[in-house]
Amino acid sequence: MSGVPGDIKIMQPAEVAALVKDDSAVRYVDVRTVGEFAQGRPLLPAVNIPFVFHHPLTTDPIPN
Repeated sequence: MSGVPGDIKIMQPAEVAALVKDDSAVRYVDVRTVGEFAQGRPLLPAVNIPFVFHHPLTTDPIPN
């Protein structure tokens, strides 16, 4: 796949779920906003590290 570094593997959701379930050293990192993460997430241990935050008064995006 063009533009994807060699050490990044594109995976299907079922593959990710199996990997996280089978290997306790694997962490699922969700980069959606805090609000998106709160609305729903995969049923696996997940860490939310948002790619962007939204300013509380202006809702302008702020890169993380």
